Amino acid sequence: MSTTDHVRHALRTDAETADHLDQDAVWASVRTGIHRRRRRRAAASVTGAALLVGGVLVGVPALDEAWFVQTEPAGPVVPPVPEPTGPEPAPTLEPTPAEDYVEVPADALLPMGVARRSTDDGAVPWVLPEECAAGVPSGTTSMVTARDGTGELEAQILVQQVALFADPEQAAAEVDRLAALLEACAGDSDLVGTEPVDVPERGVGVASYFGDGEGGATPFGTYAVVSSRANAVALVTAEGGEGTPEGSRDATVERARGLWERLCTYDAADC
Repeated sequence: MSTTDHVRHALRTDAETADHLDQDAVWASVRTGIHRRRRRRAAASVTGAALLVGGVLVGVPALDEAWFVQTEPAGPVVPPVPEPTGPEPAPTLEPTPAEDYVEVPADALLPMGVARRSTDDGAVPWVLPEECAAGVPSGTTSMVTARDGTGELEAQILVQQVALFADPEQAAAEVDRLAALLEACAGDSDLVGTEPVDVPERGVGVASYFGDGEGGATPFGTYAVVSSRANAVALVTAEGGEGTPEGSRDATVERARGLWERLCTYDAADC
């Protein structure tokens, strides 16, 4: 072997040796990294295996309270119950509105004075003297007119009328209208006269004569009373016959008071 060959062989041997040394260094580094990762995983396993007993971490070094906060177990959220502030107010009982009464029941009328009675349901003219005709009331929700008697043997026919309105204000307005009309009529006629009547609420009494009495006798005629209670307007009078206003006044006022008592059904204050 020549000198040149010896040199080449030596260099190749050195290169191989260096290459082996480099590979050994690499494997040593790899093994070192593996060992380090194993140690870290082992440490993490020990840390993860730490137990929380009675609110204290066991097996873990002291921790900074700034980042370690013990949390309470989650549960249903119960809203606070407000404290009672006092007894609840008693419910207010409102009176039954008058407009609920839209019909005139039979028991609202006076009982029959005789064995025969005729009734008219519906709005009709008020039974007043012809010269003081008031016409049919407007705005009524219901109206009834009852007549007791036949008029035979010159007997008077007893009349009662009840008209219902939507509210007491409208009923009072109708009484005001009738009172003004009757007063104006009395001022224009010598055969008609008006006066206030206690029913016990305000009422208007009207006397009407059929003509002058013969030989100084009191002339025949009728007497009527108009009144109201709550949303009802009532009229009591008599028709025909040989009665006189003076002779029938007291009886007519008593009948008007009796009818007013029966109309308590429409009064918020009740009977």
